[in-house]
Amino acid sequence: MIPQYAYDDESTIYLRRTARLPTTSSTAKGDTIGHVYKFHTSESMFDFQKALTSERVYQHLVKRVASVKFKRSSENGTHSYHDVCLQLWHENPPADALFTDVASGGSGSFLTCFLTDDITLEHEDHDLKLMLVPTKYGGYSWKSPKPWKSPKTVKAAIRGSESRKGGFRLDKDKISPDDQDSFENFSYIHINFRDLEYLNKFKKLWNKMMAMRRTERERISGVRDKLKEAIRAPLAVN
Repeated sequence: MIPQYAYDDESTIYLRRTARLPTTSSTAKGDTIGHVYKFHTSESMFDFQKALTSERVYQHLVKRVASVKFKRSSENGTHSYHDVCLQLWHENPPADALFTDVASGGSGSFLTCFLTDDITLEHEDHDLKLMLVPTKYGGYSWKSPKPWKSPKTVKAAIRGSESRKGGFRLDKDKISPDDQDSFENFSYIHINFRDLEYLNKFKKLWNKMMAMRRTERERISGVRDKLKEAIRAPLAVN
């Protein structure tokens, strides 16, 4: 799936057949596109995209983001993307979460990362820069005598390039958190906003979705603990 809306002002998604093995796909000029879908509104386009990826876009920003700057942990220099299309995806966001500034346009690449506790958002008051940095854990888990191990990097994947448009494979596990293990290591990712209002909206939604993920993780952990207790309990026979 090639989300063409990230590259120009048209609400368009391309689907392309591919035999490549990697979990990401790309298309260059001259490649054959299997199907082209054009939509009247961005909302209907995102509904179609969710049917393909199982993830809903609940934030879509272009005009409010000036650039993204990042540093790979293996390199000394930094890289920057301008004319950025910034999105947040979730499989089941709140119904009132979506907001968009409508316009499209992008640099030719995607940078993908998952919302996890291993990433911390840092922001100084009145600064227009939002920083994604590795989380520094402290203390111990109540389930283990070992201290929490802090990540050294932010895990993210860059899809596509200036000459090849990035996309997503749809024939395997779609977009899976398990892919994160194969992502690149970044020392930091900086998102530079044009105004403080939309920075705060992005940060609020990020924190809200993180809270939902933690609640769901605790629920699943509680179910697992009950199953373990049930397995260890003696069998009563009348």
